[in-house]
Amino acid sequence: MAQLRRRPSGLITAAFLAAAYPLLVVLACGPNFEPEVFTPAHHPEDLRVFATGKLGILQPGYWQADKIVAYRYLTGGHLSPAEQSIYNPPLPPASNLSWQAQRQAEQEQTAASRWVAMRATFARQTLASAPSPDRTIEIPRPGFAERVDQLNCPDNAFETAITTLQARARSWGPQDAGLQDWIAGQDAVFSNCSQPGTEPQPAPAHATQLLRQDRAYQIAAAHFYAMRYDQAIAAFTSIAQDTSSPWSRWGEYLAARAEIRKASSTVPFADWGERAEFDLSLLKSAQERLQRAAQTSDPQIRHAAMEEVSFVNVRLEPQKHMNEAATALAGPSPDPDFARHLNDLRFLADHNVTGDTDLLVWMGLAGEGGQKLDPWERWNANHSDPWLLSALAAAKANSPQASELLAAAAKLPADSPAYASAMYHCIDLLLQLGQREQARQQATTLLKTLDGSGMAGSRNAVLALRMLTAPTFAALLEDAPRTVMQSDFTSQAAAALLCDGRTNSAVCVKQIPSSQFDQDAAVVFNQELPLALWVQAANGHTLPQNLTQAIAWAGWVRAIALHEDGLAQQLAPLLPATVRATARDSTGFPATLAMLRNPGLRPYIEQGVQRSASYSELDSYRDNWWCRNAGDGSDPAVAGSAALSHPTQVPTFLTPDEQEAARTQAAALNEMPDGVAWLGRRAIDYVQTHPDDPNAAESLALTVRATRYGCYSPQKPVSKEAFELLHQRYPKSPWTAKTPYFY
Repeated sequence: MAQLRRRPSGLITAAFLAAAYPLLVVLACGPNFEPEVFTPAHHPEDLRVFATGKLGILQPGYWQADKIVAYRYLTGGHLSPAEQSIYNPPLPPASNLSWQAQRQAEQEQTAASRWVAMRATFARQTLASAPSPDRTIEIPRPGFAERVDQLNCPDNAFETAITTLQARARSWGPQDAGLQDWIAGQDAVFSNCSQPGTEPQPAPAHATQLLRQDRAYQIAAAHFYAMRYDQAIAAFTSIAQDTSSPWSRWGEYLAARAEIRKASSTVPFADWGERAEFDLSLLKSAQERLQRAAQTSDPQIRHAAMEEVSFVNVRLEPQKHMNEAATALAGPSPDPDFARHLNDLRFLADHNVTGDTDLLVWMGLAGEGGQKLDPWERWNANHSDPWLLSALAAAKANSPQASELLAAAAKLPADSPAYASAMYHCIDLLLQLGQREQARQQATTLLKTLDGSGMAGSRNAVLALRMLTAPTFAALLEDAPRTVMQSDFTSQAAAALLCDGRTNSAVCVKQIPSSQFDQDAAVVFNQELPLALWVQAANGHTLPQNLTQAIAWAGWVRAIALHEDGLAQQLAPLLPATVRATARDSTGFPATLAMLRNPGLRPYIEQGVQRSASYSELDSYRDNWWCRNAGDGSDPAVAGSAALSHPTQVPTFLTPDEQEAARTQAAALNEMPDGVAWLGRRAIDYVQTHPDDPNAAESLALTVRATRYGCYSPQKPVSKEAFELLHQRYPKSPWTAKTPYFY
């Protein structure tokens, strides 16, 4: 179920500081099915490769960080190794532990757990309960109070406590009474993390100066975590003035942090939590404190203060800070504050702050004036590669600038970061100009450069364009298969095919074949190719086996629906053995029974993993048989995997008769009812004239079942008729006993 979790969206560097503002993350209930991805629309295929400047074909829907990286390379810069690591953080080492054991190990390694373990090494008193970093707060809403978890005591708070405890144990000795008093004081501090807790008691009169100074800091920290910000500000200010205290160097900085916390707590949290409103006067006071703190020669204090100055400036002068962050990120030189500037730009962009630097205008984050700028005018003014790509993407074949843009793109060397994207848009323009042969040549040349890791998605995009230029059916089949990208999500069809513990399933596989059809290939088969070419493809050797099977199985259902008995009989030998055993060479009742028994069969090709791949599995989410408009195939809305669009054209190699046959067949399929209604009608009509068929009762029972698990369209008339016929004619059949209801 949904879980609410607030986390800080800025970088926190001081060891004992809580988050100044929260972030809400919502984890939704599953299952999470997504269409197969062939050209990632929102993120490069391989961040590691992309970070080195091998950009492939850029997508307009890339996220902000990806566009920043692309701009840096397109303008002649590069990412330093440190910047590459920030953009693409290394994955944690693989673990052989079970998820339960891994979760337990991770829990034991949290800063709070390590503090508890370190405390146990020295403390005489047992800890009543382990501290929790989060505090549950209530946000008033109309008619109710929303409860959310806010990070109050971050990891660095516990890290500092661990380090200080070890240092005091070495200095005072592990059995010293002062050490036990220090531990008691720290317990009081952390008691305020998750709920209103206690305040550390004043240090004993005979305590050392260091313990008294530690206690002053502990009291200030307790006020901070208890959200008593005025007391925290006063206490940290006092600590700053005690130059003999080891905490003095942090005092002014911590007082500023308390002011920031107070500034965010004076008004309610904004919806979704990420951008709460702030008291600007308090922010300005914090800004002055931080600027004073940043004057120190201590690099740790200076860095922490500058981080917080950035946090404050983002809220006091958002547009100015947006431009400053964009200028630093654009390069071409590496940005020593890459992480901070990247976080700031993303935060500001997410909250509709705009700017006027070239990078921001190119990314679409410009103000009103910049948004109206014509990409051609921008490129004509500076002739930079980022704007060449934008101008090419926006160009139309009938525009006077098309020829000049094509000429400029032709001058790019093959190793230019802009080359692949520029050539892609050139091919698109040539197709619009009707220059198919030249477009095909350029596509073939471009494909040769898109080799190696991270380029499969770009190859898929180029294959989609080259398929439009196919001079023969064989050439179209060569470009139709595409490589599926690996993803944390999988489609419903793929999920049904994967074994996932169902090792006894007749159709399950451990790995999905990487070669599948994207939506454009599915549309061509379903709407543009006559059934005779389906048969040719199914009996050929150009396509991978899984795709040949998909065409054969869908073509067989299609042929029966179109009353093309001869073509159906040509495809029948290619059916799965279990389907073939039922259907034989028939296009009548045995074929109907075979389809009722195998809910994954349908008369069209789909994007991604075919539902027919798990033909015998009954899908629990009603992805069984098919809905109306079978001539158009699956819903194109599920195919939004590639953001770059390309023109859809009828294959030029088709004869007029073939084009007419394809149109007629697609129209006939679209006139059919849903698959369940069509199959049910065939079964009922057959049983009424052949009541003694040994499979009659089963076909009626399966029709009723199909109306329960098939398309969402109303199927009640078919279900009721099959149910009544089953119970009237076959009251003693086991199939009747299995069918107590109709739907």
